[in-house]
Amino acid sequence: MSLYLLALFCSPTLKAVFLAVFIIATIYFYSCNYKTLEIKSIPWFFKLFFLNELLRLLLGIFHNANYILHFKNFFLAIITWLAISLILQNADKQKLAQTVSLSGFLVSVYILLQCLSILPVKNPGIYGFLQQPFTNSGLLLAALYFTLYLLDQESRKTYKNIYLVIFLCNLSAIFVLGQVTVWAATLVSLFIYAFLSKKLSLKNFLLLVLVFVSIISLASFSSPRIMRKLSWFTDIKKLTSNRSIECRMAIWQINLDKLKTSPILGFDKVQPYLCEMKDEVSKLSHAHNIYLQKLFEGGLIKFFVWMLFYCSLGLMLYSKKSYSFLCYFLAISLEGLLENWWGDSEVLSLFLFTMLFVYHVELTNARKTK
Repeated sequence: MSLYLLALFCSPTLKAVFLAVFIIATIYFYSCNYKTLEIKSIPWFFKLFFLNELLRLLLGIFHNANYILHFKNFFLAIITWLAISLILQNADKQKLAQTVSLSGFLVSVYILLQCLSILPVKNPGIYGFLQQPFTNSGLLLAALYFTLYLLDQESRKTYKNIYLVIFLCNLSAIFVLGQVTVWAATLVSLFIYAFLSKKLSLKNFLLLVLVFVSIISLASFSSPRIMRKLSWFTDIKKLTSNRSIECRMAIWQINLDKLKTSPILGFDKVQPYLCEMKDEVSKLSHAHNIYLQKLFEGGLIKFFVWMLFYCSLGLMLYSKKSYSFLCYFLAISLEGLLENWWGDSEVLSLFLFTMLFVYHVELTNARKTK
């Protein structure tokens, strides 16, 4: 599993090698433990995931003649998540959570070292502090809420302090990356977590607010790009007339008009839009919205099935009172209003892994109480 998580953030060549090792390890694990694995304990929402992927396969074939590619994507998705679901039945959940938390901590330390100019920064004017800030913010968000989960579970003061340091490092790195959508999603979800969990005293809450203000101050002084983005919140006109928002609204309008010609089945690919920002022209090739993306590429049928699957995840988290991961779900959902993270395989993999993790943690706890 550690190899699998590492593979998500490597170069394409290393990713292929790591995933090959992961599949071989999965087959070996299954062959050794097949007697103790229960097919019946596979999550019920996995069936909705299967239905969603099957619909994507059929619509992909309908819109595009590349049958081999669509079948490959379908079987890879199903086999991977079936394998992870089976492995999680007997895996050490605490160690898995620590692996994700530690991975995010290492990335956040790397980002902060770049912020302090201790490590070289690549293309800071375009990408912020890393080549792929969106992918890294996806890892940091997952690590942030896995760390919250560990804080909830931990009773030893020393370990709680360690997890708190990791949490603050992840939070700092998220703001240093300079993505407004991630900022907003993180802030809203953390306030909701503080309200739902009721484990945060007023004193500790005010302390966290003070730390948060300090992080913003440090980040804004260390990066003109971040300071410029923070200035948007002081002027509503700047925020509403932001060129990036205008381009997103333009591509939504173009594809909504196109959808009228085929509302039931949609169309194969989102119609791109050329967005002029400053002195550059960038091509928006997707909807920058996880909800509209599904509507455009698969029509009302795919949108309904996908929303059924997606909402079932939120209901599962709420019913199990897994507040740390419920707020992670809310953060991802809010960010999805302006970003199509569902098309990013790394972020999607971590998201689905988290959902399966929560399900099997609760399943394990239920068995222990019997």
